[in-house]
Amino acid sequence: MKIIIYKIKDLESGEFYIGSTRDLKKRMRVHKCIKSNTSISKNIIKNNNYELSILDERFIYNLEQQKILENLYILSAKKLTNNCINIKLPHRFKNYRKWYDRQQYLYHGKRERLLNKYHNNKLISCN
Repeated sequence: MKIIIYKIKDLESGEFYIGSTRDLKKRMRVHKCIKSNTSISKNIIKNNNYELSILDERFIYNLEQQKILENLYILSAKKLTNNCINIKLPHRFKNYRKWYDRQQYLYHGKRERLLNKYHNNKLISCN
C-alpha cells in the first residue's frame, strides 16, 4: 500500500504538524473540520494561513511500517527544532518501547564510540 508522510506548517509562527495517511485529500478534510478534529493540527488549520507539503511518499507492506516511519519523522523533527507541535507519537505499535530504546542505544552508543575514538587518537597524537 502507498502512504504519504506530510507536514502542515503555520506560515506565521513556523510551527508544524507531521502526519501520515493513505489518502491525503480525505485526511485534509478531517483536519479542516475543526469540530471533529481532535488533533493538535487544528491550532494551525484554524488560522487558515498554512502550507501543506509532502515529506515522503512510498509503498509499504503493513500498517506497522507506516507507524514506524511517521514516528521517525516526528522524533527527528523534535530533535532538530522546537517548532514541531506533535504532542504524542501517533500510534504506539507492539514492542514500541523496545524499538525506541534500541534506537536510542544505537544512536548514543555510536556517538560514544566516535567520541572515545577521537579522544584516544588525540591523546596518542600528543605524545
